[in-house]
Amino acid sequence: MPETGVPLEWERLLSSVFIADPRNGTRVSTVVLVSDDGDTYFEERRFGPDGDPAGESRFSF
Repeated sequence: MPETGVPLEWERLLSSVFIADPRNGTRVSTVVLVSDDGDTYFEERRFGPDGDPAGESRFSF
């Protein structure tokens, strides 16, 4: 791993796709899909400090 000045424990935590940590973690995950004809789908999932799901929103336009 490159030398970043961050302790190894934090490097491992922060290099994850999803971070579940009350100090610095994933709070929102968003996807936007646009079809060839312009239909758009938007979905957002929210997470609490412990990584548990806290809600979601979906929109199409």
